Formats: sequence, structure tokens, C-alpha cells
Amino acid sequence: MNEIGVKSFIVMIIAYSFFEYFLRRIVFSLRGGLPKTARGTVMQGFCMFGIMSVGALGFVTFKLVVAFAIFALVYTVYEILWQRIAKEEDRLLLERFLVKQLIFVSLLFVIWKCNSPIRLQEWYVTFERFMLSDLGSFSVWLQQRFLAILLTVSAYLFMIDGGTMIVRGIFKKFPNLQLNALQSIKTDNGSVAGEENVGEWIGVLERWITLSFVLTSSYTAIAFALTAKSIVRFKEMDNKVFAEYYLLGTSASIIVAIIAGMAVKSVLGW
Repeated sequence: MNEIGVKSFIVMIIAYSFFEYFLRRIVFSLRGGLPKTARGTVMQGFCMFGIMSVGALGFVTFKLVVAFAIFALVYTVYEILWQRIAKEEDRLLLERFLVKQLIFVSLLFVIWKCNSPIRLQEWYVTFERFMLSDLGSFSVWLQQRFLAILLTVSAYLFMIDGGTMIVRGIFKKFPNLQLNALQSIKTDNGSVAGEENVGEWIGVLERWITLSFVLTSSYTAIAFALTAKSIVRFKEMDNKVFAEYYLLGTSASIIVAIIAGMAVKSVLGW
């Protein structure tokens, strides 16, 4: 398998990751959440198609564009069906999420396999040489580490919404745990301490930091980061219900980041 072939598949994965784990979380959240109507979901599918096509611009062909259109169509249909069967308290959220990722990553592999061997377009090769011609030794460094950069970026993107969905899916297994934990700790004015959205982004930062430590083989630093976080929550840890909620969420978040980091290192042979 040539290097271009491997890179092309990773490019497809990172384009999917950019939309699935980043763009949906950032852009659609700013507009009030994920689409709840069929029309909104169709627009989401068009967005997916555009990102996949642009991401593969250097080696895109008519056959590949058609394949991306089919991919976006399957994704749209899947999302519409998800909206119909999803429930607010869905204990199978984790399983559904993992099955979804398996389906679409497998579909991308089929698309890549059916379009192999993949070659870069001549105009793209010329453009790349022109852009890198003035960078000297940095261009050589960039070309040698291009695959590693793509995989690493994809892992960091997964930590945003992918990691959040996994942690949330684990919490769905214990529907009363989060509610009881937050209700057990009140602020001075009687409101529930903490907001879910803030907690989710703290989890994202936690996974980013842990992933960085794993990729740099700084495993001892993970323990220090966990200790620092525990010190901040020291007073609340006397509350058994909150302690269980905290330990479950933190452990799940850290494990997701460690597995992702080890997977990247295994693929790259680090």
C-alpha cells in the first residue's frame, strides 16, 4: 500500500471527524442545538458532503464525489431515523454512538477501497510544490510528518464531541446519578451548583490534556493532573453521591483519552 493511499484514507477520516466531532458541536450548538427537523438534517447532510469533498480535493474524482454523495445520503437517513427513535433517557446511547461510528468508518473504508489506487491530481502536486518551495527544510519535515499530524488532529477532534458522547452514554447507564449528585450540592442561593455545558467543556479540556500527555509519553503527568483536579473538588468529595459521580465521569473521560492516544501511537509506531 503506497503512502498516498494511506494518507487519502486518513484525510477522509479527519474530514468526517471535523464535521462529526467538531462542527456539529460548535456551529450547530451556537444556533440552538442540533437540527430537530428533517429539513435541518438534510442541510446537515449537504454540509457533510461539502466537507468530505473539500477535504479530498487533492485526489478527488467524479467517482469519489458520487461516493461522498451516497455517504452523505446514508448519514442523513441515519440521523433522521435516530431522531425518531432517540429518547431523552436512552440507556443505549453509548451503544448507539459506537455502532454509528463503526458503520460510517467502515463505509469510508469501503469507499476508499473501491476508489483505490488513489493518486494526487497533477494540479494539486504543482500547487503543493509551489506552496512549499520557499519553506526549505520545514517542507521536508512537514511531508515526513504529514500522516502523524493528520492522525493527531483527528484524535483531538474526537475528544470534543466523541469523548463527550461516550461519557454521556456511560452516565445514561445510571440515570439518577448525575441528577442526585448535582442536587446534593447547592450554592448559597439554593440553585444547583454547576452547569452541564460547563462540565462538558471541562471534560473536553481534561481529555485534551490527557491525550497530550499520552502522545508525549508523559504518563506521570496524568496522575498530577488528576490530583490537581481532585484538590479543587476536595470539599465535595465528602459527599458520597457526588464522589461517585465525579469518579465515574473523570475515569471515563481519562480512559477515552488514553485509549485514543495509545491507538494513534500504535498506528504511527511511536
